[in-house]
Amino acid sequence: MKAFHQILANNLVANVTNFTVWFAITFWTFIETESVFATGMIAGVYLVLTAALGFWFGSIVDHNAKKTAMMGSSAVSAAFYLASLVILLLEPEGAFADPYGPYLWGFVLLVMLGVIAGNIRSIALTTLVTILIAESERDKANGLVGMVSGIGFLTTSVISGFLVAYTGMLGVISLALVTTVLALLHLGLVRIDEGRLAPSADEPAEPKRVDISGTMVLLWGRSSIAKPSCNSTSGKTLPWTPCADSSRQDLPPSIKIS
Repeated sequence: MKAFHQILANNLVANVTNFTVWFAITFWTFIETESVFATGMIAGVYLVLTAALGFWFGSIVDHNAKKTAMMGSSAVSAAFYLASLVILLLEPEGAFADPYGPYLWGFVLLVMLGVIAGNIRSIALTTLVTILIAESERDKANGLVGMVSGIGFLTTSVISGFLVAYTGMLGVISLALVTTVLALLHLGLVRIDEGRLAPSADEPAEPKRVDISGTMVLLWGRSSIAKPSCNSTSGKTLPWTPCADSSRQDLPPSIKIS
């Protein structure tokens, strides 16, 4: 089996696990609190955390080996699931019944952080398509990536419903912890040649930072800027062309013209 196919299968297990936990915590919270407000807040927590951490997750994938980022994602998810399992086992009687109680929301936050950490895998997987797959076959590979995400959403509502009904969150978190660790161990055995060059003394590695300003320019600035010919009608070199001065200090480092 190709390394990419093994990674796809590995990500499928991780996606099903994380989505199952997400759906399960929503179902379980409503059962415990009988509060629609509480279940709605869980969706809000997911949305806010995904939006807030998206830049950071992207920079993690960009500055590190993709396999390392994916393994780190699983390790962090496992750590949060383990912490939430401890809180679940130490629950004071009736603590989860209060929809405004700090014990409930501390537990929910730990569980959701474990789920959100899995988003790093989705970012890394799409970049591996470009790294591992020939251009002529990338359409098929991208289709397989989409299929993995679709299967995750398709199956988890059923799986989480059965788990919550028969085992409660104890069974959900325990199973999630086991499958996350197994996915982590399996991924460690997969060999991925990403073609990353080790930094040399002449060209040291770039600092690992979150380039928010550069990202904003790429998203909203460069997309609307045309690249005119160097020989403009006025006879002057225009900015943002290959003929322009590449040492301009007003350009973010990530988009300066070489």
